[in-house]
Amino acid sequence: MAMRFTWPLSLSLALAANLPQVEVQVEIEDIEVGLGTSCSCAPSADASDQQLDDIRNWNCARIYQAKADYAKLATHYGQSVDESWTQRLAQAQKLCGQAQNETNPLTAASTACCAWGDVLMSHRECCNVAGPPYCVSNAKSKLGRFSVLLATFLAAGLAALCPKCCKQSYYAPSLLFTAAAPQRAPLLLGAAGEGDEECGDGGGMSYDPQLFEELKAMWGTKDARTERKGCSMRNLPGADDWGVRAALGFARLQRAFDFQQDSVKNQFEHLITLWRSHCSVNADRMKQANIGLESMEEKLVLHGLQELYEDLLCGFRAWRREFRKFHKETPHFLDSVSTPVATPVPSVEAQVRWCKMEESDQRVRSVAERYVKLEEVAMFLLVWGEAGNLRFMPEMLYFIMHLMLEATPPCEVRKGVSNVFLAKIVRPIYHVVFEEHYKEVKLAGTEATPEQSRKDDKKLKDGFDRYLPPDCPNHDDWNELFQDMPRLHEALEDLLSLPSTQRYQGLKQVDWHVALQDTKTHRELHSFWGVFAATHRLWFLHLLLFLLSMFWVSSRNFSSDASGWKVLLGGNSPLICLSAVGLLVPLHFFAWKLGRWFTTGHAKRSRVKGSTCCLRCLAGTGHVLLLLLQAMLMCIPVLSFLLVRWLDAFGELTEVHPMLNLNSALWLHVFVCCFGALLILLQPFENGDALRHGTASPWSMKFMRWGFWLSVLAVKFVSGLGGIAAIERATTELKISRPGRESLEDLPRFAFGPNWDKDMIEWLALWGTGLICYVADTQFWFCLGCSVLGFVLAFRHRGWRARTLVTEDALAAVPMRYAERVILAAPRGQQHRHRARAAQGTVPPPSAKKQWYEKWFPDLWDRIIDFMRYEDKLDDFILGQLKFTVDAGSEQVVSWEAVHRPLKPRTSFMPPPVFAHTSCGQRSLERDLGVIPEEYWPKNPEVRWRLNAFARNLAYEQLPRPFLTPYMPGLTVLIPHYGEQILLTKKDLKGERGGEEVPLISWLEKRYHRDFTAFTSRMKALTLTPRWPDAGTRWDQYSDSNWESLCKWASMRSQTLWRTVEGLMLYLPALECFHQMVEHENKKSKLIWDPAEVFTCMVSMQAYAFFNADQYNHTEQLLQRFKRSFQIAFIDHESKGAQADADGIHKKQQRRYFSCLIDSSCQKSGPRREPRLRVELPGFPVLGDGKGDNQNHAIIFTRGSIIQAIDANQGGYFEQMLLLPCALGEFRRKGTGGLNPRIVGFAEHITSDIGSLGDFAAGAETAFGTVLQRSYAWLGARMHYGHPDMMNKEFMIQQGGVSKATKTVNLSEDIFAGMDFTLRGNGRNIVHREYMHVAKGRDLGFNTVLTFFSKLSAGTGEQLLTRQMLRLGHELDLPEFLTFYYAHAGYYLTQFFLSKSIPLLVFIWLLVVLDDPEQNFPAMDPDDKSESGAVIVARMLITQYSWLLMLFIVAQTAPLFLQVWLENSSVAALLRVLKQMVTLAPLHFVFQAKIIGAYITNEITLGGAKYLPTGRGLPTERRSFVKRIDKGGGLFNDYAVLALYDGAQLLVAALLVIRAGGLAVEQSLYWWLLALGLTICSWMLAPFIFNPYQFAHSHFMSDVKEWQDFFFAQRGAYWRAWYLATRLKVGSGLRGSGIEVLKRAFFIGCWYTILNQKVHMLSVIFEGGVRSFMTTMISALPPIGLSILACLILPPVLRASGCLGHGEELQLGWAALVVVLLDTAECLMYLWKLVALSWWKSFCVGLLLKFSLLSLCIELVECAFRLKGSGGPPDWLKSSIKMWLYGHRMAQDLLISSLIFAVLCPGVLFDRCRTFLCGCEGCGLHNILIYRDPGGVHKTQAVRIHMQEGEVVEGAGEL
Repeated sequence: MAMRFTWPLSLSLALAANLPQVEVQVEIEDIEVGLGTSCSCAPSADASDQQLDDIRNWNCARIYQAKADYAKLATHYGQSVDESWTQRLAQAQKLCGQAQNETNPLTAASTACCAWGDVLMSHRECCNVAGPPYCVSNAKSKLGRFSVLLATFLAAGLAALCPKCCKQSYYAPSLLFTAAAPQRAPLLLGAAGEGDEECGDGGGMSYDPQLFEELKAMWGTKDARTERKGCSMRNLPGADDWGVRAALGFARLQRAFDFQQDSVKNQFEHLITLWRSHCSVNADRMKQANIGLESMEEKLVLHGLQELYEDLLCGFRAWRREFRKFHKETPHFLDSVSTPVATPVPSVEAQVRWCKMEESDQRVRSVAERYVKLEEVAMFLLVWGEAGNLRFMPEMLYFIMHLMLEATPPCEVRKGVSNVFLAKIVRPIYHVVFEEHYKEVKLAGTEATPEQSRKDDKKLKDGFDRYLPPDCPNHDDWNELFQDMPRLHEALEDLLSLPSTQRYQGLKQVDWHVALQDTKTHRELHSFWGVFAATHRLWFLHLLLFLLSMFWVSSRNFSSDASGWKVLLGGNSPLICLSAVGLLVPLHFFAWKLGRWFTTGHAKRSRVKGSTCCLRCLAGTGHVLLLLLQAMLMCIPVLSFLLVRWLDAFGELTEVHPMLNLNSALWLHVFVCCFGALLILLQPFENGDALRHGTASPWSMKFMRWGFWLSVLAVKFVSGLGGIAAIERATTELKISRPGRESLEDLPRFAFGPNWDKDMIEWLALWGTGLICYVADTQFWFCLGCSVLGFVLAFRHRGWRARTLVTEDALAAVPMRYAERVILAAPRGQQHRHRARAAQGTVPPPSAKKQWYEKWFPDLWDRIIDFMRYEDKLDDFILGQLKFTVDAGSEQVVSWEAVHRPLKPRTSFMPPPVFAHTSCGQRSLERDLGVIPEEYWPKNPEVRWRLNAFARNLAYEQLPRPFLTPYMPGLTVLIPHYGEQILLTKKDLKGERGGEEVPLISWLEKRYHRDFTAFTSRMKALTLTPRWPDAGTRWDQYSDSNWESLCKWASMRSQTLWRTVEGLMLYLPALECFHQMVEHENKKSKLIWDPAEVFTCMVSMQAYAFFNADQYNHTEQLLQRFKRSFQIAFIDHESKGAQADADGIHKKQQRRYFSCLIDSSCQKSGPRREPRLRVELPGFPVLGDGKGDNQNHAIIFTRGSIIQAIDANQGGYFEQMLLLPCALGEFRRKGTGGLNPRIVGFAEHITSDIGSLGDFAAGAETAFGTVLQRSYAWLGARMHYGHPDMMNKEFMIQQGGVSKATKTVNLSEDIFAGMDFTLRGNGRNIVHREYMHVAKGRDLGFNTVLTFFSKLSAGTGEQLLTRQMLRLGHELDLPEFLTFYYAHAGYYLTQFFLSKSIPLLVFIWLLVVLDDPEQNFPAMDPDDKSESGAVIVARMLITQYSWLLMLFIVAQTAPLFLQVWLENSSVAALLRVLKQMVTLAPLHFVFQAKIIGAYITNEITLGGAKYLPTGRGLPTERRSFVKRIDKGGGLFNDYAVLALYDGAQLLVAALLVIRAGGLAVEQSLYWWLLALGLTICSWMLAPFIFNPYQFAHSHFMSDVKEWQDFFFAQRGAYWRAWYLATRLKVGSGLRGSGIEVLKRAFFIGCWYTILNQKVHMLSVIFEGGVRSFMTTMISALPPIGLSILACLILPPVLRASGCLGHGEELQLGWAALVVVLLDTAECLMYLWKLVALSWWKSFCVGLLLKFSLLSLCIELVECAFRLKGSGGPPDWLKSSIKMWLYGHRMAQDLLISSLIFAVLCPGVLFDRCRTFLCGCEGCGLHNILIYRDPGGVHKTQAVRIHMQEGEVVEGAGEL
């Protein structure tokens, strides 16, 4: 905030500017003898007569005004004026009289200047300038100010260089230097094969027979000896032979390289599902080509393998080509079977090794190639399956795999428990990854805790807790080593010099600590340099537009009568001034090169390489020449500008050459600058390597994206002109000097004078704030543009049928559209059209023809309604109204079994009324507005949304053609889980709560009352023993068995894993129903249909091994409920055992770790199940922040080619899952080939819109997941957001997985998958679709919502510094980059700019108002402003800034408004937005922006990002006002530093503005004051306003007691503990930069400059000599003398008097009171003269300066305590300093917390009075605000009172 006036300068530097004034006074005494004998103050001879007259009149007017003012001041001053003042004043008046009579304008002006400057002001200033700055200071005074500025820059430089000299205590990121790796030592390779025995089995062709039989059984070959069902491909032609070969290849590879058998089994299952997926896709494609079923399936297995090979090994084949090209190796076979036979091909006899069954496999080339492809697929899966954390580095795996494929079949000898591949190949590399970031992994807990129950506690290296140092390598750095062939060859030169057949054995001897050193290619630099390097085009664009706007509005005020170099940058005309804007190009290019240098790692920084001295010299020379060339290119715009200025100043040189004229020079300069600007904006840089080719967008899309951004920027530019014009007008009216408008001669005279300093400060404040707001509002215009675009795209998704979208009855068309578009049926007589359309691969467009019903649809629709009834969303009456005619003998009770029965075709039925066509007006009155009740229309809003959404989805224009069973690719839903609630328990729902808080079950019953009524009705209808009681909400009357059902009901309405799994498992019955409806299409297919093989739902339970009894029980219930297609992956562990050293387990880890898989078929062993598959990991797997590692360990167990990422707070709907075949159609690739390499995002339905905060969060998520993502995808910048995206898994694992997991760097792990996906290109694309929805819950409480955003903000801060952000910022086209930035990181940075804009504007307001002259001494004004500064600033605020916050709020709500309009109606959208406004949504949005801005900037500069679990609970928990940190803390503890302090300072600044006359203007400041008041209220009160029961009297009194305990109990020990832990952090070291020093210097310099100018006039009039110096010095002293003295003296005195015991400390509350009183007294003592004179503005400036200096001293003391190391002052002094520091900080907290309490008290009093008068407990306005319910959830419950005798008495009580 701008009002935090702190300044990191020592006091001596602050006083340096005043030291020369002592010498000045001496000169004045000397001059007094001969006044008038000499005059050093004269105007310029170049001034015009009018300017000279103005100078004369103005100087004399000030002299006469000073004479009229000083007498009044003298009477109030209390002492006589300076003895020389009267004499000087008389002499000045005499000189003015002479000037008035002088006829020569120059002489007259000189005499007047001499009268004011040399005589009256005693040579201190000379007012001889006709325009700003009007007055200049003497050289000695300017020297002092320049010394202060120089000292500031030296301090900033010291801050930047300090890490080199005292790194232990102080840290700042190094920009120029990287951490150079140690000298690379040669790799020590043993002899090839050392440690291994020679194989005696014919080249490693042996295998484990038992494993071979098990693999054949998995496939289902005819000769399999183990009974097993087998895979669905087993009956396809040739499948048996392929199955045997695949099993044989896997078994042989296992024996040859000693893979783990469970891993081999797992990957064989994986291969089957991948193979089956590609067979299905291939069959679907051939069917569209009208190929017969029998012919199609004849070679289906072979074609499926070919496509699997092409897709799965796409990245490997590209990498291998580059590797062989660099090493000039000849490939052993060709990568494509389509290569002509005539092409010379080397012998392939030695290639078919692992799958070879007979000699003919080697003789036929085509046969050999297909088997080699199978071997390579198998090798990749086996290597990938055991790689563990190395899976994040795919190119590294390619390297290992390549060496294994080239190797002579080894014979591995296992020396320990672990298999050789894991122990010898994977673990050594894992050790490097682990040791780079971590010291060790210990076991948490105590020794008494059972070893199996003790969790792992990983310890980061010292200094890595906040973030990884910029030169610390991570997964991306190591992976890029294996992409860069020259560096790879250098790193592994010894290994690669071996014959290719021996390299794999040599791989075991590599010292990876040596090989992987010096791999840092990109530095994640925690500095704004890192942000600038990645996003430099954005800042260049905005600065260019801003400067052009400045020129546009200021060119009208441009003076063209100058000559030569009179105007340094402006020249003689506006065109010359415009040409100066072109200098931005070389300046930006230079800054960009600096940023790139700062962020480039040591491995990529230019290093001179070469094998000989000559080569190194040549390389070095070339590098120097390249640098010189770049420097010359940067200098061309500078040289062309100098040419323009030369010709402008001294005339054209046409006599030398005709082209040396001004116009030609201007055109040359414009061309050079425009070319450079276009090069910066449009030319992509950093194009990656040969493995990455970005996916090009069609030219039509590029044209439309350019059109969108040109429109947004045009609106922004036009709207911004008004604001910039307002700033320009204010600058002119304030008579402020303008940088660059001075001549070279004048600049030394003006610089560092008091007026010039003040003008520069005001100019920087005005235009700097304007630039910040100019950059910020782009986000708002972009958001509005995306809202409108998303609204338009919604019509595009409906085929541009705008009228139909508004008027049609989409629900009535559901039967027809589902039949025609999903199951591809057609009404009788139109089948030929359907077949023709199907042959084209399309689905029928949505239409509104006459209704018709397919025979399966009635039962399917009834199944949809039954699921809704089973979920208790409908009661029995509505159930009957929505279903088709029910047969008399049909089952009436809806049960779990009933909703999973097979479908039945119907030919006779009665459609429900909902399918009757109705008019638009009728639907609006009956369904939307509810004016006319409709008995068959459900009352449940969620059911209504679901029915309408299903109808809308079927009308989606881009609905893909579905895959028809059995030809359907496989899908796995992956749900990461750590500690989220699985199933709510009775204790969770009914937990003991006192006071006004209610049980959670009562809260849920109130919120879902209709659902609970339907649930009770359904449970009564079931045959239960005992019978379901008629207990209503009397929860004590329910039995334990009843509570099991209640817990499941409540869990389905909370954000639990149970809800997620049950919702996503609906894919299975949806697929079964779909198959029943379409199985006739491919009835004769030999591909067996098994939905469990197509769909898998897997939960990755990272902490399953540490579950408690309840969690194991809940997990078991999941397994028992879902016996098919559901599995759980978890991380298991065991002691590392005696063979740990032989197995290469890291010495700093205590356990072995395993990835395990369980399902319902696994046997139970105690509370858990024995895993079906158990794969040992190289070490502790969770090296990141959790989620990415959790997904990585489980991904090996996924099945199929497509993976869907789902979070544990989501759910599903049966009717939406019916569209899964269409969703899978998104991956159908056009033409030939496998699956489309894409990420498909789907919409989410937010179900947690409970209460105001829930609605705010739900609205934001709804808008983001629909209208905004719709726009982002169309604009080419949508990324992967984790849920519920579907991804082509085969391409995702080739980039490292579905997320990334480097500690801290990848805190927002999901988005990096999308960023890498986009960067790798090669046809990859990301789309967004809205024809299928999943449910999602969001955070509901104030703290949880903000914790969620703080996590996102911190993750975005890290994301901005990554290589992915930098490369996208350079490689994307400008429109795509702008969209990517503003859709992601830009949103968070804009919140920072917004949160800074209001304080900066108040700072400007205060600065200008306080700079106005005192009302009783107008002569102080150094210029001749026609209006006061308050009026001028008020006009600027009204014109430009009053609407900024309003624009922000509109941008926040517009997407939601338009989306609700699309889904419902404009009335519903308007009501929802109005409801948000009434319930104080703007207050929440402003506070949220403040928190987001604080977290993202802290992360960029200071680091500290951590994964923060939000809990996602209901908003029923009340948080205390303030509380001890050992008891969880309170709202004040949470937000004091982030917002409350800044809110209080902003309030004080606003009050000072009001006191100084800032509102004494004629203009209406209503909108500006509304924005300011909203900001202050939000920052200070929002956490308390949105806190449940905040105004309840009992809770408020509890808050008061806790506040007293926190500050005063045990002498303030609780406050001190909080302060030490969260703010002071003794011994934590410093983190800073030169920018921070300069930032603080600016604010303190403002107040010092203004105060010095005012005190300067005072000292000239009333004092002289030393007293003048003392006055100025005292005004600049920090008010710390008395308080420090008291802290030194008071404790000994109290101990001596017995009031304080030995070793005891003074009560911190008393210390706070003492230091505040003494600081206040000292301030008044220093500034009492200003008060006596009624110079209130000067007094306010003095207070601000004192406060700034005091804050500086406090922060310097805090910095001293944060220094690391021993030493320091003696204990008695340290104790006194601590008391001084604690006293000031506690005083600050006491004042602010007391102020907030005082503001909250009226609300508490009102609530108390309302309760007393109305007798309504728990109801009120605050409940309406929080819960949107006036009465809360207060139910009469049975309360058990335990008597002393042990009897139980029941009574009624209010909960």
